[in-house]
Amino acid sequence: MKHRSAYTRVTGASWLKEAARIMAIAAGGLLTILGVTIAVTPLPFGAFLMATGLVTLISASPTVARVVRDLRTRFAPVDRTLCLAERFSPSCLARVLHSTLPERPRLIAAPVRA
Repeated sequence: MKHRSAYTRVTGASWLKEAARIMAIAAGGLLTILGVTIAVTPLPFGAFLMATGLVTLISASPTVARVVRDLRTRFAPVDRTLCLAERFSPSCLARVLHSTLPERPRLIAAPVRA
């Protein structure tokens, strides 16, 4: 599966589009930090805020998408948590989380010895 490692960015983008991207990064960062701090409560609002903020950050920044993909590759608990969030989130959010799946090598069967 091909991953979105480089998002298309128009070099002559207007300042309004760039300002909207910066605002999306700020809002995503704020939601992620707020979700992490609320995650210790028994209610699942922290996980929802964290996933929403992470999806916003991944959508707005290719660097964040690469970092999340690397984290999912190195740390299995992070990958399991994001797979769980992907399964229970709406399709528009799940699609963005699915784009950060790490590339796993396919298992190739060993040659049969006669």
